[in-house]
Amino acid sequence: MTDDPAMFEPKERLEVSLRLPMVRLTLRPWEASSLRHGFGNKPLVEHKGQGMFAELAIRSMVEAEGWEARWVCAYGAKANGPRYLKNWCDDSLDRQKEVPLDAKREVLLAKIAKQNHNSYSGCWEVLAWKDDRTLFIEAKHDKKDHIRATQLEWRWAALRGGLKSDDFVVAQWEFDSH
Repeated sequence: MTDDPAMFEPKERLEVSLRLPMVRLTLRPWEASSLRHGFGNKPLVEHKGQGMFAELAIRSMVEAEGWEARWVCAYGAKANGPRYLKNWCDDSLDRQKEVPLDAKREVLLAKIAKQNHNSYSGCWEVLAWKDDRTLFIEAKHDKKDHIRATQLEWRWAALRGGLKSDDFVVAQWEFDSH
């Protein structure tokens, strides 16, 4: 129950179009083997001769440009927050080796989560930083994946917390057809 006048209690949602900064990536499929624990057959891509999730390939590409980056794995996040990964070993989510963020990024994510109803739900997948610049990158498999409402809510919480629209980029990727 809200305190809004009865006439203005929302009964439905209006969908609006939003333009987000985006890059397009073409990645090669990894077909050499699959993972035992792969988020329900999440597709693997080839990057530097290895099979990995697209999020980790993007993290690696960003680090090749001199940035620090982590895959922020908010899936199944506990109360203490998401996992910060640089690699994936073929094991359960609980057995992944976490690589901590620097203190500045830890504080930033906690601040955004607080603005986001005390939740890391919708946190964009790759967090990158260099000096004072922070960048959130969301990997989306072309025609198979889309931005979810929780991800827009995370972005809005971050904007309320002082980040800018240019601090968010969608990396829409597809498989190389060759």
